[in-house]
Amino acid sequence: MKFSIKLKSVCFLFFCLICAQANAQEDGEVIDMKPIGQVTTDDSSKVPFAIIEKVPVYPGCEYAGSNSNKKMCMSKKINEHVNRKFNIAADTLLSAGRYRISVNFKIDTKGRIVDVDARAPSELLEAEAIRVVQLLPQMSPGIQKGNPVKVSYSLPILFQLVD
Repeated sequence: MKFSIKLKSVCFLFFCLICAQANAQEDGEVIDMKPIGQVTTDDSSKVPFAIIEKVPVYPGCEYAGSNSNKKMCMSKKINEHVNRKFNIAADTLLSAGRYRISVNFKIDTKGRIVDVDARAPSELLEAEAIRVVQLLPQMSPGIQKGNPVKVSYSLPILFQLVD
């Protein structure tokens, strides 16, 4: 049985949630949603990603302007990276259908990708998601109160295998 793969990253959803948070903050509205990521200076203190003073900067997003524009640029670049690098062989034991992979990773105080973890319906998908995220380039770290901080991200990846 031969499958073709359609990878649908939920970058658009990620992008919409970031925009909603940024717009709500600019308008002074209170929104009741869990932050996409969190900033941590250590394990005991966490600051919502939506209010970080300076977001981590993906290479190529340095001149995007405001924090919200840099978030959008970063989301777009990560989506492009995942779409370009994610590869599951057509002859895997996976059956046709939709699959969701939840990936969590951190950008440390040096801008490196660390602590990558994935949850998926198969170990094969988890391993591939971890491999792809570990290939993300080094970034400029996030800054809070003048200091580099560790920023954690949640990245959902959706794709569909079709006959």
